[in-house]
This record gives sequence, structure tokens and C-alpha cells, in this order.
Amino acid sequence: MALRERERRDAWASEDGGRSKVTLQTSMGSFTIEMYYDHAPKTCRNFIELACRGYYDNVKFHRIVKVSLFV
Repeated sequence: MALRERERRDAWASEDGGRSKVTLQTSMGSFTIEMYYDHAPKTCRNFIELACRGYYDNVKFHRIVKVSLFV
């Protein structure tokens, strides 16, 4: 892994060494998602960068299902 990529990844790493988590706040409450950087680094980086730019602000969700998904 290139040094730049490692530095970029470390910037988003969780403090306890586990998976990074992102909390999304909606008008119906908030929910937290885990970022699987090891499995999808480009997707995680893209999501976080767009969120930091405000891309997802005021975006309407079609559906939120209160179910735990187990893989």
C-alpha cells in the first residue's frame, strides 16, 4: 500500500482500532453504519469524502428498515 493511501486510511480509522463507523442523522432519528474499508476501500473513501462535502445533506431516503442484517 502506498504511503499516501496508508495515511489517508489512517485518517479515517477508528480510535479503538476497530471498524470506522458513520452516524447518519435523519428527520426520523439517527442510525450508525460500519465502514468495511478492508473490503471496499474505494467505496468507503468515496462515501466519506462526499459526506464531508455535504453531498448527502437533505437527500431523501426511500425506506429505512429496522432490521439487523447478519452476513
